[in-house]
Amino acid sequence: MSPREPVVLIPGHMTDERIWKHQVDALAEFCDVIVARLDNRSLLPDIARSVLASAPTRFSLVGFSFGGYVAFEIMRQASKRVARLALIGTSARPDTKDQNEIRKANIERARAGELDEIIDAFIQRLGGPIIAKDHDLEQEIQAMVQSIPEAVYVSQQIAMLHRPDSRPHLPSISCPTAIICGTEDVLLPIALSAEIAAGIPNSAYIPIRDAGHMCMMEQPAAVSAVLCYWLQR
Repeated sequence: MSPREPVVLIPGHMTDERIWKHQVDALAEFCDVIVARLDNRSLLPDIARSVLASAPTRFSLVGFSFGGYVAFEIMRQASKRVARLALIGTSARPDTKDQNEIRKANIERARAGELDEIIDAFIQRLGGPIIAKDHDLEQEIQAMVQSIPEAVYVSQQIAMLHRPDSRPHLPSISCPTAIICGTEDVLLPIALSAEIAAGIPNSAYIPIRDAGHMCMMEQPAAVSAVLCYWLQR
């Protein structure tokens, strides 16, 4: 890439710019970093249009987890604007019927005032081997997730509930693409990232060892190194 070209980072479900702290610092040395702000829109096409409206004309794109779903939608809407793509801990699959029912139940529970209980269970599934040993990191993640408003939780759940199957679209992605995942990810297991890598021609598949779903925070130097290489190769 030429100097100071832009890269847009999209956070995951119930996360914000805090997940990208290490990556922002690393990437800012040679490009302009923009962390997308996800509001309470409840349809992926609308969320993607909002990100595109505030993005430069052409940019590299990194999507984590829910941000990966948004990234797939951006590729459907405006693939020519994306110079490079990185997907971290995400899936190209739609929800199963069982997942749909769980989401619907959690939406009702959140609206009934049970969001704290839902978040506690969600944080448990985010954990990886590093988080299990690092109380400060665990507290940092917990504080971030708990600070996200109920309206955002509900809207993101609705967006995931209605997300399309992105697998048929994978072969049409032609920009340089990196698929990154934590080997110990329980929330979105490594097989889902391997499936994406198999579907996108000439993509690079990079598992991050000893990391769970929050690999950007559990193994920040490793993820930053991969993204720096991906942007500069």
